Amino acid sequence: MPFRNATAVAASLLIAGTLLPSQAAAQALPLDETNEEGAVADPASPLALDPVTVTARKREELLEDVPMSITVIYPEETTLSPFASAESISRATPNFTINDSGNTRLTFGNIRGVGILAQPLSPVDTAIGWAIDGTIQPTFGSNSQLLDIERVEVLRGPQNTLFGRGTQGGAVNVVTNVARFGSEFSVNGEFGENEYVKVDTVANGTVSPDLLAGRLALRFANYGGDIENIVAGGQDGESILGAAQGSLLLTPDDRVTAVLRAYYEDDRRDTPPFILRDGPDFPASALNPENDLDRRLANTSLELTYDLDSLTLSSTTSFHSNRQKFTSDLSDALISSSQLGLPQSFFNDEDDSVRNATLTETAYQQEFNVSAPDDAAFQWLVGTNIYYSDFELESDERDIIFDFNNSLGDTSLDTLSYSAFGETTFAVLEPLSATLGVRVGRDEQDLDSLFIYTGPPNPIIVPRFEQNDRDTDNYVVGSAALVYALTPEDNIYASVRRGRAPGGFATLNRNQFIGQPQIARPASESWTYEVGAKLTAWDGRLRLDAAGFFNDVEDAAFIAFDPAVRLSVPVALSYQSYGFEVEGRADLGAGFTLFGGVGMTEAEFDDVPTNNPAGAEDGGDVPNVPRWSAAVSLDYAKPLQLLNQETTLLARFEWQFKSDREADVANTFTLDSYNVFNAQVGFALDDMEFYAFARNLTDERYETLGARFGANTEVVSVGQGRVIGVGASIWF
Repeated sequence: MPFRNATAVAASLLIAGTLLPSQAAAQALPLDETNEEGAVADPASPLALDPVTVTARKREELLEDVPMSITVIYPEETTLSPFASAESISRATPNFTINDSGNTRLTFGNIRGVGILAQPLSPVDTAIGWAIDGTIQPTFGSNSQLLDIERVEVLRGPQNTLFGRGTQGGAVNVVTNVARFGSEFSVNGEFGENEYVKVDTVANGTVSPDLLAGRLALRFANYGGDIENIVAGGQDGESILGAAQGSLLLTPDDRVTAVLRAYYEDDRRDTPPFILRDGPDFPASALNPENDLDRRLANTSLELTYDLDSLTLSSTTSFHSNRQKFTSDLSDALISSSQLGLPQSFFNDEDDSVRNATLTETAYQQEFNVSAPDDAAFQWLVGTNIYYSDFELESDERDIIFDFNNSLGDTSLDTLSYSAFGETTFAVLEPLSATLGVRVGRDEQDLDSLFIYTGPPNPIIVPRFEQNDRDTDNYVVGSAALVYALTPEDNIYASVRRGRAPGGFATLNRNQFIGQPQIARPASESWTYEVGAKLTAWDGRLRLDAAGFFNDVEDAAFIAFDPAVRLSVPVALSYQSYGFEVEGRADLGAGFTLFGGVGMTEAEFDDVPTNNPAGAEDGGDVPNVPRWSAAVSLDYAKPLQLLNQETTLLARFEWQFKSDREADVANTFTLDSYNVFNAQVGFALDDMEFYAFARNLTDERYETLGARFGANTEVVSVGQGRVIGVGASIWF
């Protein structure tokens, strides 16, 4: 769909509520309908939207009070995939793009054109922070299951002041449901095409009244795959996963609260990272053996809060464990034949070109905060954070085409990061207020790497290479914002923020086979300028958020890819991006609720060195950044009588759009624009719900990532195809 038509649809839907005449509002509820208290509803009374609460500044506050652009996603309002959590969030969020290869180790993205734009280079390469209940997760441990969550907050722009390292482009904060007093139990099951199954179970209970409560959520999901493998047979893209999430709430008195959280995930899939674009029977792979990824992820955290009359003390201690084993075929026969001109049969032997690797990481984090009470007129927070990561990547590779791939490798990265931070919000002159924040920190990284050549004699390749090195970096980041309150519910704001993404060593030195050590890349730094407005209208039935931004980014990490030898080398480049996003939510009456938004990002390289190895040019487009993006969802709820029972008809229709974008730094080819349509319709009773659904209704095999492997060889990753199925939920 050309963007001209797409934006016309989005804009018309988003402002439809403001154009409806007042008489329509008066007819939103018939005279014989009743409100929740059972009284007859006044047809002329407004149907004000529920307030939206966020924790973007480490405290609970209303969305309209936070001077930054934020999208809030509720699981009951949006289709969230168990197999592509981050991607499904990004499709529902304007100016947020996830480049998903189907491999959780290589899922990355950008917000407003700032983020990881090629591929993650190390476990601390997190230009977009993935946080669970406010705690940033390691890069290769992000994109975890959205299991039993309350909401997702997508925070645009640098979040380094309060969320710390690796949030130069923004942060995704997943807020989970925590144990609470009372009894709850629910089961949800879904079944659909291609062996799709998802079963969620949630149980919550009181262990000791007013003292201890517990909560447990379980998930099993399966997908049979939808990418034909023309060599090994069957379907690639298969996934099977299990996850468990639990929490304990302890409240020994009115001042002390303790929350213990735990999460475990077993994720197994065989999705190919790339397939030949426009190849025969697209999308089809020719991997032999099939890719095999097994990720075991575990997180635990303990949050303690001591509420005093004049301040609040809090401590968050977290532990993260991630172990991944993966096997990958280095020579997909379709891709390699196109690239090298050899017959496909030459690459079909499953023992010829294979990488076996194991990734292990343990990470520890401790944060202490002291803050003003939530209801204080003068808000402030100060804190300290220490983070330690122990990462290791072991590999065993063999290749009949490129000798340097025949090797044993072992890379160890130890990272220590510690910082102090603070932020305050205060009245300047009513109705003008200001927010100031700063973070001072230091990163230390130790590298130990070993390369052992195992291939046939080659005078160019060294038999063994070791590197032991250290990199350190001190930094200061911060933010400032002014907010002018037009009314208690409406404001305009302006902000400036200093962003940073950590540098350091990569997990893989692409030049070690010639005995050349890798050089630590510099940290990327940026300035972000933003103006915005948060407004309500139509007697509280319409909420509209709009923001414009400009980013100036230096030394961002990109990848220079040499297709002749299939090697990638990190390159630091600078660029600028600018644009806007407009989002809204409207209660249209008569059971209809409309929400969504549209965003534009223009990202171009600036001050590019001449003859740089990446092939970038001044004014060239930054890769993987769509200029336009949009998401709109229309919900409908209508009470009715069905089989002599009070029933509610529920329906939802979603449209998500990303425009085309460049696939690589040199702008050698363009990934196509795409539309994803989701629909769901069903009936809800007092304690159960039945529905039918269609995900990616038009079965569009949209492109999520691309690369050029030769003059005429373009490869892409594709999103999951259509799934039509049924679901049911029961709760009590």
